[in-house]
Amino acid sequence: LARLTERLRVFRFRPGTPRVLAPLFHGATGRKIVLEIEDPWCGVRPKNRERLASFIAAFTAAGVEITRLIIVWNPDPGAPKTPQSQANALLAELLSAGKNVKPEIDFRRSEGQHHFHDRVVTIRSLDEGPTITLRWDVTAGIDNLMSMSKECSVFIEER
Repeated sequence: LARLTERLRVFRFRPGTPRVLAPLFHGATGRKIVLEIEDPWCGVRPKNRERLASFIAAFTAAGVEITRLIIVWNPDPGAPKTPQSQANALLAELLSAGKNVKPEIDFRRSEGQHHFHDRVVTIRSLDEGPTITLRWDVTAGIDNLMSMSKECSVFIEER
């Protein structure tokens, strides 16, 4: 158990507290990375897309260079926009936030035995430094992480 906890960091964000995100990026600062975000709601509605863009901008602000960006979400068939319209709106939101890496978009639906609920962020280094692979399990999703009025925890595992 001790070996597992050595590689695990936990961050808890309570409602009403400022989001100090810099410690989350420990190990990735100054690195070139592949960033994969899996969150079923991150691209569905305008507020979700806005918070996702803020989350991605936080990487840049922390000195992390995203060379490849993969975003996976579950397009909501009840949303006023089609999945492709949601993707186009996300691209526009990222551009307005100053993010120049065009994301690879992947839609994943919860169907049958495939339940898409977990919110996972994976970071893999691409540069010549020591290899890093981090897995972030984000309770309540990117939306809650980036909202000061919400509660969220982030569990970061170094692999």
